[in-house]
Amino acid sequence: MPSTKFKAEKPSSDGPRYPTEDIKQGPFSFGPCGFLFNQIPRESAKSLKRLLYPEMYTESSTTKLTQDDDTVIDASWIEAQLQHYGIQYHPDIGPFKAKALLLTSLSHGLCDTVPPQVLKVRTLLEEKFKAALNDYDTKYAAYQSQLLPMRIHKFKACGTPAEEAKCDASLFLRKRFLDENGNPAMTKTPDVLLLPGFTDKHQTLTRMVERVPALHIAFGDIVAIGWNRKKVNDLAVRINKDYKISHDDFTAPSDPDRQMMDHHVLTANIRKDRKKLIATTLKSRELEALNAFDPGSDTAGCYIIKADSIAATWAQLSDNMTLRMIHPGRLAVFDLGIIAGMMVLGRSTTAVAKRIERGNWSNEDEGTDSDSDNTDTSPNTTLTATGTGPPPSKRQKLDHARRLHFRWRGYNTVSANIMVEKGGWLEFTNEVATAFEGRIEVELLDGECGFRGFRVPGAAGQLTMDWDELSG
Repeated sequence: MPSTKFKAEKPSSDGPRYPTEDIKQGPFSFGPCGFLFNQIPRESAKSLKRLLYPEMYTESSTTKLTQDDDTVIDASWIEAQLQHYGIQYHPDIGPFKAKALLLTSLSHGLCDTVPPQVLKVRTLLEEKFKAALNDYDTKYAAYQSQLLPMRIHKFKACGTPAEEAKCDASLFLRKRFLDENGNPAMTKTPDVLLLPGFTDKHQTLTRMVERVPALHIAFGDIVAIGWNRKKVNDLAVRINKDYKISHDDFTAPSDPDRQMMDHHVLTANIRKDRKKLIATTLKSRELEALNAFDPGSDTAGCYIIKADSIAATWAQLSDNMTLRMIHPGRLAVFDLGIIAGMMVLGRSTTAVAKRIERGNWSNEDEGTDSDSDNTDTSPNTTLTATGTGPPPSKRQKLDHARRLHFRWRGYNTVSANIMVEKGGWLEFTNEVATAFEGRIEVELLDGECGFRGFRVPGAAGQLTMDWDELSG
């Protein structure tokens, strides 16, 4: 069982500062945004072809990637790409000759790999930046240990569980629901705990609870928290049925009819806004981009989940099933009643594997086309050695243009046991990506389970789970 570790809610301004400045070596730098040359990232060979040969990419799914070419491709950007790929040139070279050199280098395969001398610089700067992060973690841990006695003294002065949760959510969970190692301790507070007057306005407790296997929280005028999901939800609904329920940013309303009504209203509003954009858009390329499926922006938000097989087998756990797309098209946190966890998504299984290997949930690896192995977005033409050859015959357009593959890790919400990593997919069923059908591999339901998702109003919230901690 992985330990559940929490940091303080808001570090004091007197504490150590998180390293936000890049580590530099001449014009090269490495920092939170990755490896840069004069603050410009490296583009992959495939991205360079899309940007430098936009006329050869006619598929609507690739148009959006090239619609801002005029603002991206300037002298500084071209110089950065030449430097990233170690391509030698005269310092006084003009912008037109520099672009011609980049085109020639690209067509001859010089941009397929990064040269060793550039990789050496990147490795050196990355190691220094990681050392700075490790130094921060060490100083932050020491700083928090100094604050701990003060936090404990203030926490002990609280008279009720609600006051404890408001004072320090981390200490509250450790006192009521976790053992000394941070693991779930179901015998400490076996019954549902009510927190009258506690609102969790900043979702601090909510995010922490979501990281504790089998622990559940329900919101209303009185917050309920406990190990039995059905009792927690039923108690919250029963207490609040005569009151106006106060939902946090990413908690969907519990009434099924209200949920679907909110979904249909949201879908209608998105379609209305899209029609307005189309009415004011004149360029055909912009229209194609507007109609193209973009998982990086179209899928953002919170979705309610319906799964017939789960409802039939675990009816008491099938209420309020949700999926929150934390980083659209890349990372989601889900609750399917009997299982909960996080998904790493991508346009192909290979892209998902690469994303997991990088382990960078908030930013893509600089200059990398994260879904470069996805054949759904392949162009209808290929580049010759000079980049100007005739296009081959058009490929047959593949199905599943709106499909996202994923790998998931999570836990059994009843036993708190960590589940074995599995896969699955989501396929969005309308042009505004507010509904999807999906399949998830899960041993508890004969190997796999089908489910449907419907987007509802509300923000997705923050990432509350750790991929590494969810490994068995």
